[in-house]
Parts: sequence; structure tokens; C-alpha cells
Amino acid sequence: MQAITQETQKFLTSSLKHIRDIKSIESKLSLHGISYTEFLILNALAEVPQHKMKRIDLAQKLFMSASGITRSLKPMEKIGLVTKESYLRDARISYVKLAPGGISIYNDAAKTMDIAVEDIS
Repeated sequence: MQAITQETQKFLTSSLKHIRDIKSIESKLSLHGISYTEFLILNALAEVPQHKMKRIDLAQKLFMSASGITRSLKPMEKIGLVTKESYLRDARISYVKLAPGGISIYNDAAKTMDIAVEDIS
């Protein structure tokens, strides 16, 4: 059996700490009814003008596949966090926009996120 290098071990240790931190943050965000991934989506939309992006651009920004972002957005649309908008010139393109309910949840969850990050730092 071949042992891994110290560099690889450091990477693995760092990865495990990151996973633990994300799980801790997830449990705190669950108080707002959202996951860490959903928070990332809300945050990405909150950062852009008009709180609106093409779905494919949002997927790329979050290192997700097109189908992965669609799967994540569907339940968010159902509960009113985001809305879907069509692009009149090209039916293949659709936008996702932060809905008023999403803005409210995001603002509350952002405070929780700030506290959670302070706790793990």
C-alpha cells in the first residue's frame, strides 16, 4: 500500500474541515428553510443589477451544471424565492430573478450566515 504525501494529507484535512464548516452553516440556514446551495443562489442574484441572471450564467458562476441549477431552482420557484422569466428573442434562454420573498429570506439568512462564519473562523 502506498502512503499519500504530506501535501495530499493537508489537502484532505482541509477538505474535511471545509465539509464540517458547511454542515454547520447548513444547520443554521435551515432555520430559514433554505440550504447552503440555495443561499449561494440567492446571494449570487442579490449581487447583480435587477437581481436577475440567465440561468446558464448562474450555473456557471456557482460551478453547477445546467440541469443541476434547474433542479435547485424548481423548489425555490415553488415557494416564491425566485421567479422564472422568458427571453422574448430566444425561447431557449430563460432568466431567474430574485422574488420579493427571496429578498426577505436572503436578508435574514445573510445575518445568520455572517454569525455562522464568525463562529467557525
